[in-house]
Amino acid sequence: MTTTTPLMSMVLPDVGETLGPEWAELLVQSLQDILDSHNHTDGQGAKVRAASLNIDGTVDFNFQALIQALYAGLFNSSFLQTVNGTIQAFNGDLYFRNFAGQNVAITSGGALAVPGTGAVTAKVLSTFPYTVLTSDAQKVLLVDSSTGAKTINLLTAGTPSMWLGIKDIGSDAQTNNITINVNTPATERIDKTQTTYVIDADDGQINLINDAGSNWYVV
Repeated sequence: MTTTTPLMSMVLPDVGETLGPEWAELLVQSLQDILDSHNHTDGQGAKVRAASLNIDGTVDFNFQALIQALYAGLFNSSFLQTVNGTIQAFNGDLYFRNFAGQNVAITSGGALAVPGTGAVTAKVLSTFPYTVLTSDAQKVLLVDSSTGAKTINLLTAGTPSMWLGIKDIGSDAQTNNITINVNTPATERIDKTQTTYVIDADDGQINLINDAGSNWYVV
């Protein structure tokens, strides 16, 4: 005789009654039933705790949504990842890398990164090399050359179309050059020929505007 238990309707052997091969077969089937139904839901094994997880690779959600998360915590990286369609934290700001491989700034410091609204304003730069932000549109970037040579890296041309100025306020650019680089030397140019522009005159200035393609122009 065998016994049916309420637990997952398993059929278990009766001690002293179920004979050899049938005993073994019932045990194997019962264990298989437990393994097959074990999914960590209520009554199907212990809950998986955060402390027991050690994610060491990319997790594929198979096109499923991540829902009811209290918040998403991003690692503040010193460089942007090259995976399209991702949101990333880079040097303290939030970026979206679109499906064309362009890194679009969402924030700039304590504000949203939006193009200028018409008024030309000034911004004193203090950290170098400096990478131009979307929010630098219609700004004159003030650079103190008296403390050494400086480097400024432009945004990818056309993302977005913008005007900006760069001004030496240290009166020492002849000795300490201010070097301005395009974002992608393989494809972008300043005035169609240069990948780098150098301010090498004391109190020198350059005004730049980009088009919808891959060019910056001195204006």
